[in-house]
Amino acid sequence: MTNGGKLPATFTCDGQSLSPPLSWQGAPEGTVGYALAMHHIPGPGDTHWYWVVYDIPPTTLSVDAGATNFGTFGTNSVNDERVYAPPCSKGPGEKLYTITVYALSAVPNLPDPAAVDRDTLLAAIADITLASASMDVTYERGQAEGAAPGPVEEAIQPAAGGETDCDPQGVFAPYADLVHVSCDESYMYVETETGQPDHEMMWGITAWILRVPIPFRYTGERAWKIPRDPHWLEAHAAAHARGPIAMAVNGVPIYHFDKRPDVALDDSYVYDSKYDTAQQGELDHCGGHAGQGEDYHYHIAPVCLLDHHDLDQPIGYTLGGGKIFYGTGADDYFGEGQYNDINNLPAEPLDECNGLQLADGSYVYYTTHEPPYTIGCYHEEVDWALQIEPHQMRDLGQFGRNATEIISLTVDDEVRTLLFKTDRGELNAIVYQPSTAGPDCWDFQFRTNVDQPVAPETHCRVE
Repeated sequence: MTNGGKLPATFTCDGQSLSPPLSWQGAPEGTVGYALAMHHIPGPGDTHWYWVVYDIPPTTLSVDAGATNFGTFGTNSVNDERVYAPPCSKGPGEKLYTITVYALSAVPNLPDPAAVDRDTLLAAIADITLASASMDVTYERGQAEGAAPGPVEEAIQPAAGGETDCDPQGVFAPYADLVHVSCDESYMYVETETGQPDHEMMWGITAWILRVPIPFRYTGERAWKIPRDPHWLEAHAAAHARGPIAMAVNGVPIYHFDKRPDVALDDSYVYDSKYDTAQQGELDHCGGHAGQGEDYHYHIAPVCLLDHHDLDQPIGYTLGGGKIFYGTGADDYFGEGQYNDINNLPAEPLDECNGLQLADGSYVYYTTHEPPYTIGCYHEEVDWALQIEPHQMRDLGQFGRNATEIISLTVDDEVRTLLFKTDRGELNAIVYQPSTAGPDCWDFQFRTNVDQPVAPETHCRVE
């Protein structure tokens, strides 16, 4: 390795996952030991670190590849373990990694290695650092010796039932309580018992379409089937306005933003803000709402996933297998201003599909704050038989038609309560829970007096 050069794939998850060899010289007089750290900055205000070592003896002027016996290891930010974590970015484009060696005038006061991360180390050595030297190296998935962006086949291990675990890089790890992922040679299968997120739903909606979110099992024959090897087109293909066009990594569907279910989304499409679900107040603070099948789904970037989402990982997959990365999408409403400073868009401009072509001819997509928000069209072939759209359960009738804002949706055991404000400033509620009438039936109470129970109505999904 040289400063400004490439990080060999051997030292990443595409290779042997070894820590790189290093050597240094020219430490100032008074050096009693060394420390080192390796980090990467994926975006503003965010830092990942892969290697933290201190208590390195002053006689040590080099370390071999994969060495573990030359100092005390702190934790990494990938899995919080006291080991070297090989870079494993799935995001497109070249990534910059910085390795720094620090010459110290004293032994740092760090009594608990398990609590030492990069920030802790830098704080402890701030006043005892005599000098430091850094080396910048870059790595891009698909560079020489590396693998193309996507699953690292060498890391795949058989799972129960003869299937294959195809998430070795942990794309779905933060959502393990919500989804189960497995593979065969053609598809990645994503199953979820509820089809719903673990963040709050529905609150803040000011143009309610009179639907409430009810769990739907995307399992078995109704599991998401995401092609593992997208078939890229020479041009692009239109998305559908009806039904899902993609899936977020928490298993929740993503729909197109246009509220008209039968509008043509081909090259004849003309944007009109009065049909934009985001502009018309139909979406909650997380970018989703309950649709006609009582299913919760997103119409824009799923911003509430950013609480625990790695920007180097896709935030969703198209039905054709394309990866969708978070670019922008948050504002003072969507995400409540928490993520306004995140801009993970590439330097290159996106095309009409919100896509970016990579050097190998494949495409990736980015979410944006402006239409089309997620994807506007496809660069890959899509089998529309893979769409999963739950059937409608019931119509609220006149109840709720004077709603001005949804205040909250709470879940207490299996009982759900949706509160909304009326145009007279009153609070009304819909209280609903699973019914004994059938496996996909729910009992509803439509309360004008929130605290006063009324006779329930039973409604079931119709296949």
